[in-house]
Amino acid sequence: MPYKSEAQRRFFNSKAGKKKIGEKEVEHWNEVSKGKKLPEKIGDKNIFDELIDVMKISEVDNGYKKEI
Repeated sequence: MPYKSEAQRRFFNSKAGKKKIGEKEVEHWNEVSKGKKLPEKIGDKNIFDELIDVMKISEVDNGYKKEI
């Protein structure tokens, strides 16, 4: 399973993280996640996602709901 965020990658590469899931599993996750661009935290959104959210809110406010 690849990492979902940079914060998660840092934690599991620490002593506490390696103790929690095991060093072999950490090595596997590092290999699977290699070269991937990860958000700092899982909840981070990119600008496109934020624009989609704004569009959905404005459509509901106008009484017009359209599935995107």
